[in-house]
Amino acid sequence: MNLIFYVTNPAFSASLAGFPPCTKTSYEGVLQTTRSGLLFFLNNFYLQDYQKIRKNMTIRKIKKNEIDQLVELYFHYISEENLPSITKIKMDNIWNQIESNPCINYFVLEVEEKIIASCILTITPSFIRGGDGFGIIEHVVTNSDFRRKGFGESIVKYSLDYAWGNGCTEVMLLSGSKNKNAHKMYEKIGFDKYRKTGFIMYKPGK
Repeated sequence: MNLIFYVTNPAFSASLAGFPPCTKTSYEGVLQTTRSGLLFFLNNFYLQDYQKIRKNMTIRKIKKNEIDQLVELYFHYISEENLPSITKIKMDNIWNQIESNPCINYFVLEVEEKIIASCILTITPSFIRGGDGFGIIEHVVTNSDFRRKGFGESIVKYSLDYAWGNGCTEVMLLSGSKNKNAHKMYEKIGFDKYRKTGFIMYKPGK
């Protein structure tokens, strides 16, 4: 049985020296081998790599001097043409609103001083359900180089724990209707897509 592997990490090339010769079939590094042990090796290589990253990750509120990193991260969230430029004055005004309102929480996931994921949790006080509030999670984004490794799930779970600890009885979010991978993640965490129906309306002309 032939197995095909797409090797994206250059470090693998050196790591494969001890294995029998493989046939390189494309520039991108598609390798063919009949050695099933290589599959185990590569999977374990990836697993150890990301386990190390996850062990060193930190989730916390964003700092003012990290706003530029956040804006850069948003290019992984929406297409460039939908990301209008923002002036330094406007960025400062937004930061002042965030800093002065304890109900607005910008969380970031950091690994080795690099922000690779983020989301926003807003908490709204309410006069129903005994005065408990509700939370809304928005702008969940992970750097495209680190997706499907549990970082998005980690920051959403952190936001939920923060919400429960700060008087929320429910947390809601919206997700793009075609973003099936995100939907699977949210359902895995415990979000219910059937209990309520979400609606959205944009400002005319937008």
